[in-house]
Amino acid sequence: MSKPKTADPAKMVLVNWLDAYTHDSGWKSGKTLRKAAPVMVHTMGFVVKDDPDFITVAASHVPCDDHWDGDTVIPRGMIKSLVELGPK
Repeated sequence: MSKPKTADPAKMVLVNWLDAYTHDSGWKSGKTLRKAAPVMVHTMGFVVKDDPDFITVAASHVPCDDHWDGDTVIPRGMIKSLVELGPK
């Protein structure tokens, strides 16, 4: 039996970002729609990809076969703050 591969742990971050959303389908009053605004989201996870245009973070990682779960791709223009949570 082969020994499981190990990978360097990914950097962990907290990303605070504004997300777009839509109301449920159906008719809404103009008053309701004029009150609508983007919502703040707090996403914590491992950095999977750090691109100039976006960052991808994931909640879980299986290093022996490099599989990820709980992934979120966040465009840089939506990010309000990004904090590194621990050493790489």
